[in-house]
Amino acid sequence: MTNVYTPPSQLEEFFRQYIKLNGFIPLNKFMQIAIHYYYANCNPLGKSGDFITSPEITSIFSIAVGMWVASKIEGPISIIELGSGSGKMMLAILSYLEMIGLLEDKVKHVYIVEASDALISMQKEALKKFITKISWISDIKDIQTKGAILIANEFFDALPITQYEVQNQTLYQRAITLNDMGEFSWCLQETQSNPENNYKNGDIIEAPIAALRMLDWIVHHFCSFSMLVIDYGYITSPNCSTVQGVYKHQIANIFSNIGHTDISSLVNFGAIQNHLHNLGINSDIITQREFLLGYNVLDLPDIYHIKIDRLINNKKMGELFKVMTFCK
Repeated sequence: MTNVYTPPSQLEEFFRQYIKLNGFIPLNKFMQIAIHYYYANCNPLGKSGDFITSPEITSIFSIAVGMWVASKIEGPISIIELGSGSGKMMLAILSYLEMIGLLEDKVKHVYIVEASDALISMQKEALKKFITKISWISDIKDIQTKGAILIANEFFDALPITQYEVQNQTLYQRAITLNDMGEFSWCLQETQSNPENNYKNGDIIEAPIAALRMLDWIVHHFCSFSMLVIDYGYITSPNCSTVQGVYKHQIANIFSNIGHTDISSLVNFGAIQNHLHNLGINSDIITQREFLLGYNVLDLPDIYHIKIDRLINNKKMGELFKVMTFCK
């Protein structure tokens, strides 16, 4: 775990003052503020950043996503990507759609939902060939179109979550405070809820409330849509915290280099699937390995196999990453 010392950031001082005034800050609020600050002030991608996503590993991944998009196009429709990273995946998707003759007549417009100015600049440079067809927006709720194909690759893991911990048959919300030495530490706050019977002392339950609220809006706003979600996550709860920090491609303490450390969590696909079911939306979840093998990626020349192996190997990204699809 990387714990390189740097002077306290402006954001760290904000959190210290907030806790001194309020006694604690809930994890979800801490994540919301820290993640927003991080993406507003850091360039997270590539060797000089903190992490690398699948589209950066090989374009084969993006082409497979493009093939999925093509399979969902019937009449003219808009494409929406939630968080576009470097723009490489959307470039591959649009290039593929152009190659098979769907881009000009069948894709009305492309919307990229992005809050990071640094990433928007990178995306505009990567996508300059298609720039007249693309709009950048910071909030998906600004989109007026009622029919769309939505893509979210490694987007939901960066949304804040709420955590609860079971202690003595009581459910507490996890929060962050300062200990006697002035260090950030975990604390528990009472809730009005009791845990289900299948949880034991010390179990941690993760609620992806921000993700569920966004999906609520998507389901109710669009008259028709197809959506693809790819992310690392779980279907059955591991009953422990999955929140982690990443700094310079190494696992890091989320309280180190606050504002400069990427903070994320494994996506609770089980909770999302149950929520969609309650909204009348059926969904399918497979592993990233199954998704990519479904597009015959191993039929490609051997020169591609080393990079593809990282994406489909169950000991690497193949099983940890899930692919969820649903439509209305």
